[in-house]
Amino acid sequence: ETVRMFAQVDHPGLGLLMDPTNYFESHNIDQMDKVLNQVFDTLADKVKIAHAKDVARAGDDKSEKHADIGDDDA
Repeated sequence: ETVRMFAQVDHPGLGLLMDPTNYFESHNIDQMDKVLNQVFDTLADKVKIAHAKDVARAGDDKSEKHADIGDDDA
């Protein structure tokens, strides 16, 4: 959807505020590196701001768990 939007609204003032954690769902959470590389490879020239945070999985729980930066849990 994002790629399609940039193709339809081809304007130099349009950029992406990227929050990569929102790209993960239960079906792809086990492939974080692959997903992130794909997103950045596809949209790198559109990213203006990126939001970063440490997240971790809790065992078999497929949801994200927030952790403090630098924590062993992150």
